[in-house]
Amino acid sequence: MKTTNQNPKIERKTHQIDATNKAVGRIASQIALLLQGKNKPSFTRRLDMGDFVIVSNINKLGFSGKKMEQKLYYRHSHYPGGIKKIPLKKVFAEKPKKMNEYLPDSQLQEIIIAPLKLTNLLNKTDLTVLVRGGGKRGQADAIRHGIARALNKYDLSLHKTLKVAGFLTRDARIKERKKPGLKRARKAPQWAKR
Repeated sequence: MKTTNQNPKIERKTHQIDATNKAVGRIASQIALLLQGKNKPSFTRRLDMGDFVIVSNINKLGFSGKKMEQKLYYRHSHYPGGIKKIPLKKVFAEKPKKMNEYLPDSQLQEIIIAPLKLTNLLNKTDLTVLVRGGGKRGQADAIRHGIARALNKYDLSLHKTLKVAGFLTRDARIKERKKPGLKRARKAPQWAKR
């Protein structure tokens, strides 16, 4: 018996979801199904068959009980005592900053909008970005990389343009950890004969 290798034609749709007074878990599972493409009869695990999802009125999400005051999100820095507790109320209280407020340096702003300028989508897109850690330059590069990857996923015909410009290349350099017996990652203590 032979197994046929199916490569279905991937058609992506855009779904609009209104989050007004909807429970977070229920709307999250609904969005996850659409992003994975599990709602399609031709769903195949190895292929990215997901659709695009636009969620509006996120600030009007419904929370039952006292979740707004009592629910906590946890983050850990992987160092002893590095656990951070963020209440749900604080997450919703944070207002996004405009790019020129967060990064007043025009050189960093140019880095961020470079993929949009290259693809002539600067005035046609509206973006919200969440970025943490690193310095301002590292964050600007990370945002540019994220925007380029989102544009590539949105329209595959932009892939070659973004690839040639180097916007899809990820810089994987991170600080190497200190090794036991060494002063830093590779610096050994000074050798002494006696």
